Amino acid sequence: MKIIFEDKYLKVIDKPAGVISADISPLICHRLDEGTSGLLIIAKNERAKIVLQRQFKARQVKKV
Repeated sequence: MKIIFEDKYLKVIDKPAGVISADISPLICHRLDEGTSGLLIIAKNERAKIVLQRQFKARQVKKV
């Protein structure tokens, strides 16, 4: 999987189809279906995961 972006709080990877999101990392902030390819956000610590998941839940993250 290719890293698209990385900073001290998170990493964005390009997940290929056929990979199960939950198997990638326990700090994954959202999921993509196994058959779906796309960008996946992975937190680098538990606090960042909580903040990012709250943003997804509040629909503050725009998915295109």
